[in-house]
Amino acid sequence: MRRMKSLAAIAVIGAMVSGMGALPAAAYDPCDVNQDGTVSMIDVIAINQHLAGTRYFTDYNKLDANRSHTIDKTDSNCVLQKLVANSYSACYIRQYPNAYMGVVNMPAVSSTVVLDDSANNTQGRWYIGYSYLDNAAIPRYQLTPTTAPLSSTHSNQSRSLVNGDDNRGIAHGYENTGIVYVGGTTGFIVGDHQIATAAHSVTSGTTIERNVEVFTYDRTGLPVEGGELTVAEIHIPEDYTVACTEYDYALITVVEDLSDYVHFNIGNSYNMTADEAGTIPIHVTGCPQYIGNNSEIENTSKTLYTHNGSIFGNDNKSLFHYTADTTGGQSGAPVYTITRERYNNTDYYTYTALAIHTGGAGSAYNFGTLMSQYHVQFYGNNPNISYQ
Repeated sequence: MRRMKSLAAIAVIGAMVSGMGALPAAAYDPCDVNQDGTVSMIDVIAINQHLAGTRYFTDYNKLDANRSHTIDKTDSNCVLQKLVANSYSACYIRQYPNAYMGVVNMPAVSSTVVLDDSANNTQGRWYIGYSYLDNAAIPRYQLTPTTAPLSSTHSNQSRSLVNGDDNRGIAHGYENTGIVYVGGTTGFIVGDHQIATAAHSVTSGTTIERNVEVFTYDRTGLPVEGGELTVAEIHIPEDYTVACTEYDYALITVVEDLSDYVHFNIGNSYNMTADEAGTIPIHVTGCPQYIGNNSEIENTSKTLYTHNGSIFGNDNKSLFHYTADTTGGQSGAPVYTITRERYNNTDYYTYTALAIHTGGAGSAYNFGTLMSQYHVQFYGNNPNISYQ
């Protein structure tokens, strides 16, 4: 029986957000995401609808309440803290392999808004899949995003080894428990039964593999004993080809409940100009086949490694470029930011995947498939997937 956790609670209040008011004369407040002159739960609902994949706003940059260049759950946290009158601050963290964490201030948001190519595209995408439980192909299906402008009356507000020596180190952090091994490559947990990875990690050519080993890791970067997961289904875009990075993403569902593991958020980034992007730290954590400057040392231990770098830019707004070292085996890994939020004198950390690592051999940078409205809907609001 096909089922997913109900998102009805969010969908029911969709009508509340669809009627956006005109821009008031008051000063711009980034927490007032719909610009109706009041910071309220309706602003939180708008952000959560976007993150759940039930509605995708074509001007989603306005959802960036904490001004981080990325739309993720930290934005709804920011609005909620303002509603309850708590102090609030947010910054990026650059976490080194030795567990040292350095604070990186968020870059200023420029007046030029650069959105990804999918922002105004409502044509939808077709997907195919295979059920391991039924030993049968899943009928092709289409997901067409529900898009709308956040406000119809208000214009946009201001808001491969590439580093020389291979200086990746063994990963060690809480986020490791959200990383999984996927048949010689990498994936990451995005839901209680959902894992994101690259399409080429689970296919031979364009045919979905019939036997994929998937298991979990602990905080030290080592495989969990007995942590092998039972694959239920694999889904990929129908238009995926080996040469097309835009469609190089996949969804694995597993029978086991992953609610106790770290979940990576799916975030949408914008304003990725060279100057702004270079100040945003990112991390890539996965299981490399090789380590060492010349990729001569084979890593057969299935141990996680991580390297931090920065965003290098994006290509036609569907690919992400970055300066983090990787080799084969890290395909499907999350290209993510770590955000530290502080409210009520307590620190909270959020891990947000901005892209899925897909390649970089022979290039001056590594690259991944940029997260967009399609990924938010595919992983978070897909009625065509099952895990039992």
